[in-house]
Amino acid sequence: MRVAYAKLYGKDLAKDVADDTSGDYRNLLIAVLRADRPETQPVNIEEAKKDSQALYNAGEGKIGTDEKVFIEILTQRSIPQLLTIAAIYAQTTGHSLEKGISKETSGNFKKALTVLITAREEFFAHQIRDAIDGAGTKDKKLVRALGYLSYNIEMFRAVNAYYTHRWKNNLAKDVGGDTSGWYKKTAVALIQNRCNI
Repeated sequence: MRVAYAKLYGKDLAKDVADDTSGDYRNLLIAVLRADRPETQPVNIEEAKKDSQALYNAGEGKIGTDEKVFIEILTQRSIPQLLTIAAIYAQTTGHSLEKGISKETSGNFKKALTVLITAREEFFAHQIRDAIDGAGTKDKKLVRALGYLSYNIEMFRAVNAYYTHRWKNNLAKDVGGDTSGWYKKTAVALIQNRCNI
């Protein structure tokens, strides 16, 4: 993404993000842009327990919040590792890590942290649902989500399964019901083709 941004706009993405944001939110975004997250590392339960405790100690377990700990852990652990950390956090505290983040942070920083601990299939299912829910269609949001998912068939199928389970309805049918013409035909055909339905 950083390479594409530089090619399209002749600018450094990290610098532009840093110039347009501030505080902990900026620090988090810059950490995400470093792309230090290991995507193929196997889940390590003992490390997940340590990270879960570290997050608690940096947030709910003290007065004030050590945002650096949240930034470090949530930007440098794989998605499966983060989901394991979140599960352990919920077991030990009696509530979700998302709730812990909500108690200790606010604004865009809170939103960004929450996205980092959300399973991708859940995140994209909610993005699509938000794009088609209510009056009108948020076309840019819908096209962006479908476009991204079109490159990852396994993820697209996981999103479809989550969507169907969560809203008890067919993703292709819901998107088709909220669009029209060639837009509808293309979106529905894409979903059916990628999800094999």
